[in-house]
Amino acid sequence: MYTTLILFGIVLFPIPSLVQCIRRGLNPYNGVLSATVSVGLGSLLIFIFATIAGSSVASELEASYAATMPALLQMFPGQEALLRQSIDLVISGFPSTIILMGAVAAYLEYLILSKFIRNGERGAWQMARLREFTWPRNGIYGWLLVFVLSWLAGLTGMPGGDIVMLNVQNIFEAAFALQGTSLLLMFFFMKKVPRGLGPFLAVLAWLLPMGKSVLFLLGVIDIMLGLRTRISQR
Repeated sequence: MYTTLILFGIVLFPIPSLVQCIRRGLNPYNGVLSATVSVGLGSLLIFIFATIAGSSVASELEASYAATMPALLQMFPGQEALLRQSIDLVISGFPSTIILMGAVAAYLEYLILSKFIRNGERGAWQMARLREFTWPRNGIYGWLLVFVLSWLAGLTGMPGGDIVMLNVQNIFEAAFALQGTSLLLMFFFMKKVPRGLGPFLAVLAWLLPMGKSVLFLLGVIDIMLGLRTRISQR
């Protein structure tokens, strides 16, 4: 039940923040970020309520995976230990999955809401193309600080430190991979690669572990060395 509430929340929680962002004429990406925070806070309340009620989201996920385990073992015979490890990893990383799904939902919902809600006499700000997106350096330094603190928490054996580190790492990698995706799309645009090929390759890279690692590295290089500026000046 609580997992279902969270899934509905991923869709519903961003809407108030996005509506306020559009009506106030704020930067669309700032609106998406605020909406993503709303998803995180709303989901946290559901986690807390589930705990108070004597249940937990993790136990629901465990029960769901336990029900599907026989079918999984038929598909992958002799891989029970590996499946168990994968399931534990998915459950431990569920909070970061909520945040990332919330960010995607907020982005898509802004595209839809901005066509129906007006800001005064003019329309809402249109979302800039993804190739024009870049993280502010101050924000990235903040992320680096959070990542280091979570890493130290896991290293010192703090209760729940490993789970915190895993979830922060997932969000951290996704943030830099998004920066790398933006850089890649801008490069394809400047090189006049056939339309549609750039987004296709970007999506493919996100689906492949090695591809996502490449996007992550591109994002790090872009932020630290200003690679985007150097490419655009050519």
